[in-house]
This record gives sequence, C-alpha cells and structure tokens, in this order.
Amino acid sequence: MDRTNLTKKISSLVIKAVAAGIILVLLVFANSMMSYSYAAKKNIPVLNRSILPGPNSSSPPPEIPTPLPIPPPGLLGTLKVTTKVSGGNKNPSDFTITVFGNSSKPASFAGSSSGTTVTLKPGTYNVSASAVSGYTTTYSSGCSGSIAGGQTIKCTVTNKYTSLPGSTTFLSVFTNVDNTNGGTKKPSDFTITVSGNSPKPSTFSGSSSGTSVGLKAGIYKVTASPILGYASTYSSGCSGTASGGLVNCTVANKYTPPPGSSTFLNVVTKVDNTNGGTKKASDFTITVSGNSPKPVSFAGSSSGTSVTLQPGKYGVSETSISGYTTAYSSGCSGTASGGVPISCTVTNLYTPNLGTLVVNTKVDNTNGGTKKPSDFTISVTGNSPKPSSSSGSSSGSTVTLKPGTYGVTESSVLGYTATYSSGCSGSISAGQTLSCTVANKYQTSPLGKITVVKNVVNDDRGTKKPSDFMIFVTGNSPSPNNFPGSASGTSVSIQAGNYEVVEASVFGYATTYSSGCSGSITGGETIKCVVSNDDIPPAPFVDTETVKLGKSTFLSDALRPLIDVGPSSNIIGGHVSLSSPKGSSDHLKLIAAEITDAGIQHAVAVIGHHTNSTIAISYRYKINYCRYQSFYWGSR
Repeated sequence: MDRTNLTKKISSLVIKAVAAGIILVLLVFANSMMSYSYAAKKNIPVLNRSILPGPNSSSPPPEIPTPLPIPPPGLLGTLKVTTKVSGGNKNPSDFTITVFGNSSKPASFAGSSSGTTVTLKPGTYNVSASAVSGYTTTYSSGCSGSIAGGQTIKCTVTNKYTSLPGSTTFLSVFTNVDNTNGGTKKPSDFTITVSGNSPKPSTFSGSSSGTSVGLKAGIYKVTASPILGYASTYSSGCSGTASGGLVNCTVANKYTPPPGSSTFLNVVTKVDNTNGGTKKASDFTITVSGNSPKPVSFAGSSSGTSVTLQPGKYGVSETSISGYTTAYSSGCSGTASGGVPISCTVTNLYTPNLGTLVVNTKVDNTNGGTKKPSDFTISVTGNSPKPSSSSGSSSGSTVTLKPGTYGVTESSVLGYTATYSSGCSGSISAGQTLSCTVANKYQTSPLGKITVVKNVVNDDRGTKKPSDFMIFVTGNSPSPNNFPGSASGTSVSIQAGNYEVVEASVFGYATTYSSGCSGSITGGETIKCVVSNDDIPPAPFVDTETVKLGKSTFLSDALRPLIDVGPSSNIIGGHVSLSSPKGSSDHLKLIAAEITDAGIQHAVAVIGHHTNSTIAISYRYKINYCRYQSFYWGSR
C-alpha cells in the first residue's frame, strides 16, 4: 500500500470518528430534552425516538422538539392549611400547626377554620398538629408530599373529640315558655329533672339562660314537670348517651288553654277629634254579644275594658253619636275558642258635614320657565278651610271646608300669568266635591301690572256704584281684559307695549281718566289707573211768575243780564212772593229782578232753596241761569 492510499484511509477513519462523536453528543442532548418534557408534563407521554438514521431508514430525521419553559429560579409553592374541630370544647386556635419543608413561612401557627396560607420553596413538606387530650387528628392527602414552584396545595387538619373513659359530659339545659295564648307561667315555674349516670344537679328550676349539669358517661334524659295548660317539647340534646364534651338541651313549654276555658276580650275605645269634635271615650257605650259576656255593656275606655267570654261566636258594637264614624278592628267579632286573649279596638272619628275642594296646580314652561307646581303657594278663603294654605300640586291638594262661599288665590311668581277655572270660586255645600285648576303660563318677558281703581261721585242724586260700570282694557294680552269696576282696584296683567283703559258709558255720569289709564307699559312695571264718574245735575226748572216790584210795570224784554247787584243798590220794593206751580216741587226756582230809582235797569237771580215757600230777595247771585229766560212783569 503506498503512502497516498494510507493517508486517504486514515482521513476517512478520522472523519467517521468525528461524525460519530457529534452524533453521540446530539443523542445525549435529545434524550435529556425528552426526559425534561416528560417530567414537566406529568401524565403526558412523550415519544422518545432516536434521531440517528437507521440502516433501513428512508425518511429524514425528525425535528428536535422545542424545550418547555423552565420556572423562574426561586418561585414558591403555596400551601393552605385549614383546621377543623369536631366535638369537645376546643377551638381550631387551640391546636398548633407546624409545617416542615423547604423554608416554610410561617413554619408554626395557631389553627384556623378559615385557613392559613404558607409559602414554601419547591421540595417535600409535611404538616402536623399539636396533640390535645381527648382529640384524634387526621390529615388530608395534601398535608404531605412534594410541592413545585407556583403550585398551590390544600391541606385539611381534622381534630375529632373522643371522650376518655369516665370523662364528664357538661349538659346545658335551657327552659323556654311561650304564653302567646294567654298563659302566665315563667321558666322557673317548671321543675327540670335529669336522669342518667350521676347527674349534678339532678333536679332544678328551669332557667331561660340555661343550667349546667355534669354527667358521667352513659344514657341520660331531661324532663320537665307538667303544668296544666302547657305542652313541653324537647330538643335532640335532651336525651341520648353522654360521652364527654358539651351538649345543649332546650325544653320549650307552650300554653294551650283547656277546652271550655274563658276568653279574655280587651275592648279599647279611641276617639279622634282632629276635625273639631269634643267627645271622649267614655261618651260612647260599648255592648258585647256572645256566650255569657261579662260585662255585657259599659262605657268606652281608652285604656281598655276586660270582658270574659265563654267559647262561641261574639261581637262588639257601639252606640252611634252624630258627627262620628265608627270603625272596628278584626278582633271585635269572631269566635272565642277559650283561653286565647283577644284585643278589640273601636275607633271613632269626628267627621263634620264638610265640602271637599281639590285644587290642581299646572305650570306651562313652553316659553322657557323653570318653575314647578310646588313653587306656587295656594291660599283658600272660606268657611274654615283646612289647609288654608299649601304648596301647589299637579296631582291635586285636597281642602275641606264648611258650607259657604270660598275663593282660591295663588302667590304671584315673576314671569308667570295665572288663570283660574270656574271651580276656583263660588259656593260649596256639605258633602259636595269641587275641582279648581290654577294654570300658570310662563311669559317670554316679565308682565306689567295695571291696577284699575273705580271712583264714583254721587253728589247730584246719582245712585250708581263702582260695579255698575264695566271696564275694558286693550293692549298686549291683558288679563283680565274686562271686568266690573272696583273701588279697591282690579289688577290686570299685561305684556309690554301700549295699552288703554276705557269704560262703557252710563247715562247721567261724566267720566274722567287719570294719566295712568293709557300709554305704554314695560315688563315688571306697575301703573295705577283711576276711572272717575261724577253724576250730572239735572237741568234747572225755570218758573215764570208775576213779580210786583215798586210802582212800575216792566216788560221782560226790558231786562237783560248786566252785573251782580250788591247790597248797596237802591232797591225799590220790599219782597218777592214765590209760589211754585203744581208738580214742580223738585226743581230750583229762578225769578227776576228790580229797578233802581235812577231808572237804570238791572237784573238779579233769586234762587229758592225750597219750593212752596216765601223768601226774601237775595243779592250777589250771578245771573247765568237767567240769561236766556223770559220774564213777565205785572203792576203792583
């Protein structure tokens, strides 16, 4: 073999040896990965297949699986230990729990029924409880074993009491009494007896708070002395086998009246005078019917009257009193079954003969208002309204009144106009129910207010009163826009703008208006308007008479209005005799004048202050009334 062939053969062997080494390393690594995946995923089989090509293999080698994530170093496990106690008088906290493991925290602690959490590093662990006399401890499967990082395991430690031979049982006996049906006994009236293995005490008076009895191991029983009318029942702990520890027994005694025993009926009489009545309970006579009631009849009492009844049907009634309505409770009639006490309440409510007015308050905020019905205060006037004032309500407020007239008004709220339905004023009778609706509408701007006062002057025999004159208001939505006059004034709401107050004319009266009766008004402004009416005097009655003055006779056309005649005038003549014509007694008399000695003609008006009388001539009267009258003069 030459050197070249030898070199080739050695190189081939080296290459094969290196390849075999690499394959061996890969095989070891792959096997380690397969082993880890099987440990990390318990109960999940992992296929361990060689990645080396076999002699008969025709397929490519499989891919190396991706390793599973390795828990972070130092990740702890969690163990929750719950301690339970069965029997005896110990509590879970009386047992000390110890956890042995890899850095358990806490390692030792008092037991807890709600559980205690312990953290451990991965590894094996074991839980144990301190020994307590009389108790046997058992552990759940999670109280020992191995724990991994991030794993949570539950452990339950159960401690069961097992009495020791000859140990004492502590029996607590509670005595209860139910006197619902009329009994009068109390727990101490019952004698309790305990039979068994050396009970101490064996006999004692019952107690609702309980009596402690010591018992040796063995069968025992609790009984109560019988009392007439009472039935006793016993809880499960009142009999059985004493084996140590604590046992509770409850003896319940319920009163059940014997057949044929008397029933006690308590009759209470109540009187409600809220609406003004004056009667008291004793003013009402109560009568009981039934099987031998005692007493049968008696005066009512607010503290109650006791009546005995024999078994059978019964009923309670009362004499009626005007103005009062009577109501009876359910116990005022029925069947007396003997022994069971019954309560009867007779209620008498004073209800006068009243009318009812339901006042509904509505608010229209279409134009942007924010008020609600309760922002308006409603007032009711009339015969003893109750309530007389209240907040508005959209569902209606009920007001009671005695018969008579009434009226509903509302407090004004800026920006709102109130209108009233027909039922908001008028008359109401006993038993009648009326409805009143007050509607409040929000205006886009505040309203003005005009107070229209009506003034009537009757100094010339006029007879009209303010309400005989009808007032009309024109302008921007006045409310009201027409109404009878009022001396106290009528309030008119009106939107801003021009307005005018006018009055329908009434014959015989002259009308004048104050400056506030027309013009313009702004929102929120208040203006007063006074409309005055003065009666117009009737036209004077002029009666032509024959007047004798001096010695001369003058014709009427010779007289003309000149000046007033003073007392210094030289009057010829002495007097004027006035005689009224028939039927003219209600008129003033105007009559003629005189002449001076100088021949100068004058005229003077003479007013007769009463007809059918003779008066002297008066001077210094103006002659306006005589200016266009004719006078006739005769001779003396």
